[in-house]
Amino acid sequence: MYFGASTLFPLLVDQQPVVEVGVGYWQMRALSIVAVGINFSFRGFWNGVGESWRYFVTLLVMHLCNVVISYALIFGVWGMPEMGADGAGLGSSIATYVGTLVAI
Repeated sequence: MYFGASTLFPLLVDQQPVVEVGVGYWQMRALSIVAVGINFSFRGFWNGVGESWRYFVTLLVMHLCNVVISYALIFGVWGMPEMGADGAGLGSSIATYVGTLVAI
């Protein structure tokens, strides 16, 4: 998905400015595909054993991290590089891996 983003994304959108921003975002989000799969597995497990609150805690941590990390990477604050939309994607991917660590 990472390497195919520049080929696949323009098939979804025909506006060049959107493609220019969207490809980098897609690539940054593609970095978290493994973590997304692991998180879905944990969600299914916790729901199956009747303890869905555990996944809820993971989601809370993950979303709070997403807000803080993405903000820092989008706007380049707190010593982070200013990355714009790519920063939003990277921040979301990092937060997804944080959620995976919480689940484990």
